[in-house]
Amino acid sequence: EILAGIGARLLRAKHQEEIIGRYGGEEFLIVIQGDFAAARARIATLLGTLSDVPFETKIGTLSVGCSAGIARMSPEEAWSDALERADQALYKAKIAGRGRIVVSERDLDDEGYPD
Repeated sequence: EILAGIGARLLRAKHQEEIIGRYGGEEFLIVIQGDFAAARARIATLLGTLSDVPFETKIGTLSVGCSAGIARMSPEEAWSDALERADQALYKAKIAGRGRIVVSERDLDDEGYPD
């Protein structure tokens, strides 16, 4: 019920140009194009959409905590490499506690990435 609810909320909040889908297990993949700072802020907004309002389930009201790992894909980079970096950042976010956004170490210095 929670996974379906998360998917429904993300799809309702989705902008037309964004790609959102379940990636596996409890993980969702969100692809946002454009300015890195704006994309990071957008991810924070989407996480709030999930965690600010509890979910109504058959067993009662449940709150969720969501974390995100972010990686910026350079033009010459393979999707699989960017996904791996985002997954590593997500793993660090989960270890640090719910409600975290962790940026891939490579992307902490945003120099050299064209918008």
